Amino acid sequence: MASDIAIAQFRFLERLLLVHGHWCYRRISVMICYFFYKNVTFGVTIFLYEAFASFSGKPAYNDWFLSLYNVFFTSLPVIALGVFDQDVSSRLCLQYPELYQEGVQNVLFSWRRILGWMFNGVVNAILIFFFCTTALKDQAFRQDGQVAGLDALGATMYTCVVWVVNCQMALSVNYFTIIQHIFIWGSITVWYIFLMVYGAIDPKYSKTAYMVFIEQLGPQRYHIGW
Repeated sequence: MASDIAIAQFRFLERLLLVHGHWCYRRISVMICYFFYKNVTFGVTIFLYEAFASFSGKPAYNDWFLSLYNVFFTSLPVIALGVFDQDVSSRLCLQYPELYQEGVQNVLFSWRRILGWMFNGVVNAILIFFFCTTALKDQAFRQDGQVAGLDALGATMYTCVVWVVNCQMALSVNYFTIIQHIFIWGSITVWYIFLMVYGAIDPKYSKTAYMVFIEQLGPQRYHIGW
């Protein structure tokens, strides 16, 4: 976090260190830990899916799902946190200069903190995977009585991952602005819009995502076998 800074008067150094130094340390620390968290959550669901599919090589997620996860569906909220988040006001930073010791003592970026975020990601991924597999297990998914395939399972897991990591970001934010609300809830909305539009494209291009959104939201199927 080192940089070259020019200040017009020495008295400006107090605000630069105590206010912006404190905010910057917290923002960068949470940003990095959150990046670990959201990618561990995403990666572990892929591993569990492959184990569930007996390591057949069938991908858990559509290629575009993989490509856009860190571009559109989870990136903007963490950028907003890195720019706007404040745990306390500037007045309190100046009133209680000992808050600056968080950075000096590396309270928020220790190995314990990083591993804690990663462990949270592993736990969330396990819960998402078993929730999705249990919810789609042994129930009619189509009119002919077919159960949900691995494509439907992958889309359901991906949706849960997008929801969970963005809601985790909402819980991590100390200072909400309208921009953060737009980025967090907008990222989730963009995912649904993308899935609906992309799934409506010819299956030659949309592949495993073809009509999966419509099928997931369709009425529950009941099939009686004889």
